[in-house]
Amino acid sequence: MQTPTGLLRFKAMNVTHINPAGLARSPSYSQAVSVEGARRIIFVSGQVARDADGALVGEGDLRLQAVTAYGNLVVALREAGASAGDLVKITTFVVGWRSEYLAIIHEARQSVLGPDVVPASSLIGVDSLVDSRLLIEVEGIAVSA
Repeated sequence: MQTPTGLLRFKAMNVTHINPAGLARSPSYSQAVSVEGARRIIFVSGQVARDADGALVGEGDLRLQAVTAYGNLVVALREAGASAGDLVKITTFVVGWRSEYLAIIHEARQSVLGPDVVPASSLIGVDSLVDSRLLIEVEGIAVSA
């Protein structure tokens, strides 16, 4: 519906906050948020190298942490009714970024998401993440029917 000012308003939108059993729960954010209208948009919080109990995976190992973070992204997407192929945007944050990390991250990402998943992407070097032992964090946006 168009308003007099030209802004679009949606008649019905359903927002669902998703916290899969396979991921650690947090009181301060949702692992994923699904927004339904004509299409569903799923916003996935930054995923890190933590198992379902919240324990760190791969301390000091960028590749293992990347595989775990991308895997957790897929867990959140599945619970929201989407898949890696529905990703339209990924943002990756890497502690102490160096150019030699790109091959490690690229291989880990492809091993989890598949070589044909190529959403818009940003890779950002950061000084630190919420836990000083974490080396990578990945967030995503997906659109599904």
